[in-house]
Amino acid sequence: MATVVETKQELIVSGSVPVLYRVSDAKIDEIRAEFTGIKILDSKDYERCTKAIAVCRTLRTDVEKCRKELKEDALEYGRRVDAEAKRLTKRLEEIEEPLKAEKSRVDEEKERVKREAEEAKRKKIDARLELLASVNSRINPMVVSDWSDEEFDSHFAAAKQAWEESKRLEQQEAERKAKEEAERREAMRIEEERLATERAELDRQRKEADEAARIERERIEAEQAIERQRLAEERAKIEEAQRIEREKLEAERAAIQAEKDRLDREQWEREEADRAIKQRLWEEEERKEQERLDAIEAAEQAKRIEEMKPDREKMIRFGTFLEELELPSLSTDEGARHYESLRRLIGIAAEFCKTCFDETQ
Repeated sequence: MATVVETKQELIVSGSVPVLYRVSDAKIDEIRAEFTGIKILDSKDYERCTKAIAVCRTLRTDVEKCRKELKEDALEYGRRVDAEAKRLTKRLEEIEEPLKAEKSRVDEEKERVKREAEEAKRKKIDARLELLASVNSRINPMVVSDWSDEEFDSHFAAAKQAWEESKRLEQQEAERKAKEEAERREAMRIEEERLATERAELDRQRKEADEAARIERERIEAEQAIERQRLAEERAKIEEAQRIEREKLEAERAAIQAEKDRLDREQWEREEADRAIKQRLWEEEERKEQERLDAIEAAEQAKRIEEMKPDREKMIRFGTFLEELELPSLSTDEGARHYESLRRLIGIAAEFCKTCFDETQ
């Protein structure tokens, strides 16, 4: 049955200032009498213990809440409030803590039982997997964990039988392979003996052939030496004849080259003489032509001078006129500067008139 928590404000006088809490000692005594000594033996006891803890917690938190409210006015009042709250809390905790301890004991026991059950199940699964692995059977652990003992025994027996059959077949196969290997080795031994005999015979035949080849090679080498000697003598004779022929040809080529050089030299001398004569004739013609041109140019120059003579005399007379020209007398400085400039210009003009025709002569 649920316990209804009734709270009402109780006046607690401490000193001259009253301390008011909504939880009274009478209420605490009441819940102490109701909840102290609870033992959890079944689920109903567990539920009753849980509810008792909730009641104590509610009252305890209400005391704390009231303490904070009462403490707001003054620190001294707050200390009294704290002291009373501590006292009340302690009394409530004296009820609550054993209840919590009892509940924790049961909770821990449940957890321990649960852990032990899980550990036992895990070990059982590991043992099953190890047995299955020993007969080379790989099955999902989740599937194995769902098997009953009878199902596991059945699967394990089948797997073991299959594994033993596989081992038996493997043994038979190994024995068959061993027998085949022994037969193969014996055949190889016989074949090696046959090959060794054949190799010995081949070695003997090869040695005989090598000896015959050596004798034949020496005979051929002797014949080749004689032939080389004969060829060397013939080559020496041919080379001597070729040397004599080369010397003869060299002498003939030298004579021909000397004659050619003589003819080339005579030809060059003749050509040089012709070139010298032609050069002298050309130079003489050039000289005569230049003298003719110079005579023509001199005649033309004399003609021009004679034609320009009247004009030259006129220019000379005008130049003399300019030199003798009397300039006006000027009294100002500006006039003096102009006078000097005019006199200089007249002098230049007079000089030009006297000499301008000299440049054309």
